[in-house]
Amino acid sequence: MMNIKKIKDMEEILVSHRKIIDDFNDALDKFKESQKYYEKLSNYYSSSAYMDDLEESNQTEISPNISQGIYSEDLVFDLIGDNYQTAVKMLEIGLDIIKKH
Repeated sequence: MMNIKKIKDMEEILVSHRKIIDDFNDALDKFKESQKYYEKLSNYYSSSAYMDDLEESNQTEISPNISQGIYSEDLVFDLIGDNYQTAVKMLEIGLDIIKKH
């Protein structure tokens, strides 16, 4: 007699994981494309131009309607760390998957 519960369980895993892979691949494509903009920000953040702009922003009245998160320093620093940790996490997950196959 066929184990219907097992068939349903395995079918659910198949469908669910297929969707997760498709969504993840879409997210990876966006992440990869975004890296060129991230690099631009990272390069700016570590440049003397950033320090000059930061100093100027501290001496200039800027409308509160203009977001200045770039000059909080912590937001950019945290983003750099998060980008790095995300890359490490992807490598670790990928390596684990490869080792199991």
